[in-house]
Amino acid sequence: MVWRGKFYNIANMLEWSSSLLLEYKQCHQCSEGKQKRGKSKWKCPPRGRLKVSINGSFAQEDGRGGVGVVIRDYKGFCVASLAASAFHMEAQSLRAGLLICIQQGWQDVEVEIDCMNLVHAVQTNGEDLSIVGRVI
Repeated sequence: MVWRGKFYNIANMLEWSSSLLLEYKQCHQCSEGKQKRGKSKWKCPPRGRLKVSINGSFAQEDGRGGVGVVIRDYKGFCVASLAASAFHMEAQSLRAGLLICIQQGWQDVEVEIDCMNLVHAVQTNGEDLSIVGRVI
């Protein structure tokens, strides 16, 4: 198995992933004082209305995160959807900030970005065919 340019033994990867799963289960056991949420089933919206279902996550340890959106009609058919990483959200935030400046007629502005990947993407000349490239 090759991952990020390095070769890994499948048997070692299986053992490693099994130990991580065990560690995860030990860390996320339900405590006695904590109540589990009941399972809920998604229901279609009434005719003539759309339902927007959203979810987001963020891992504080490494700063990764993402969002997901699904919009469904009264029959449950997906009419639109979006899934994006934290990097994509950074790019969307930059775009939104610049659009505000344009709409207000502000031309002499300074942009502060804390995401070095986005700084690099903005400064790179050439076509970016990724999903984030369409935003930039």
